[in-house]
Amino acid sequence: MKIVKIAKYSAILVILVFLLSLVLFVILKRINFNANADTSANYVIMPFGGTMAPEWRSIFNQKTIRTGNGGSNTLTGEAWVNNMANWANVTMSNLGWTKIYLSGEKYIDSMVKKSPWFSQASSLAPSIYEVSMDDFVSNVRRTLGPSFANAPQPDIDILRGKLDTISSQIHSSNPNLKFGLTIYEDDLFLDSESDLVSQAIDRNLFSQNFCNQVNIIHLYIHYRANSDRFQEAVNLAKTYFPNAQIIAGSYAYDRIDYINCDMANAGVVDPSKKCTETQEKEYFTNAITSMAALLGQGQISGIEFWPAFFGTEEQIWLDNNGDCENKTRCVSNTKLMRQKAVSVLHQYLPEIPLIGVTKAADTSTFATTRLINYEIKVVNLSDQTVVNAQVSDDLPAGTNYNGSDNGGALGGNNNVSWVVDQIAVGASKLLHLNVGVN
Repeated sequence: MKIVKIAKYSAILVILVFLLSLVLFVILKRINFNANADTSANYVIMPFGGTMAPEWRSIFNQKTIRTGNGGSNTLTGEAWVNNMANWANVTMSNLGWTKIYLSGEKYIDSMVKKSPWFSQASSLAPSIYEVSMDDFVSNVRRTLGPSFANAPQPDIDILRGKLDTISSQIHSSNPNLKFGLTIYEDDLFLDSESDLVSQAIDRNLFSQNFCNQVNIIHLYIHYRANSDRFQEAVNLAKTYFPNAQIIAGSYAYDRIDYINCDMANAGVVDPSKKCTETQEKEYFTNAITSMAALLGQGQISGIEFWPAFFGTEEQIWLDNNGDCENKTRCVSNTKLMRQKAVSVLHQYLPEIPLIGVTKAADTSTFATTRLINYEIKVVNLSDQTVVNAQVSDDLPAGTNYNGSDNGGALGGNNNVSWVVDQIAVGASKLLHLNVGVN
């Protein structure tokens, strides 16, 4: 069993390594967090789209993802259902994803058609935990026009009926399937032009039955300058969707060129209204601090990061260069934000470690030597230096110790221990262990 102990931060990471695979357990301050267990009763931290590099997946015990749906655009009915179930059961499972929050169809008419198919697919693929409608308010506006207040009552009645159909059909074959919506903070605030609550509720746009059947709200801060209003947004979301858990949506990447800084300056991106680099990072820190605090208090049930690509940040802008005018700046700021996120999350949720650990086995000489060489990589993913990290690896059953480097020593409990005196921000340390197979 591999134990990483950071004396300065009173943190212990325990990692149980099988012979050729890595299974993570985290124990800090006597809090157990099992990577293979269903952690939905506690909280979830996940990427939305993209991936996380192995060291990032290790600190978040990461087998859960929110992603676009893998349904076919050409199949229908039973064939579509079977294709979706196979995607979840085979393709996503082979990638290590065992719990899927599925972003379904954006458009309301398409969701009316496919919501019973999603329900059927989830009954065949237990890993499909939730189906949600992304950019919900934008798609309501696309249906009714820019102003809820001026929409004709017959159009509202039709829309309300469609939403009721979706919320009932999504549970038709699998009552345990969760139904979610993505909503932005400015969809909720009464002082926002895009306010969802006052107009939609006043016009009876959503039935109470629809609101009651929403199980999860994915709540994002749209404008950086609203970072201090996340608690307010959470309270409003819970008021209007009383049975919904809240998963905070974090934009842990440089959005300076994508959107104006302040809600008051909504509209086309204006260079004079963008966040400065200092504002971008400070507002992000405010937001992730609020989210981590609420998660630690149990007021929200998770945090999702969009886009993902943790550890491969350059990929964020491969196909979207218009959202970043200076890629060097964007990548640098994004990495800094993610390091800050790790430190903040560790502060409020000590079971989330500051370092990521991966282990790889080299069996190239096994046939002739019956020896396996392990390389253990310890990476500091936070924005602070980690000192006195104690790494301990239990020898797998059926093996015997044959040597280690960097001061590793065999202990009485048949484990090998190292002490890594210091790991700088962004730095890593490689440890090696050689075992023989009995």
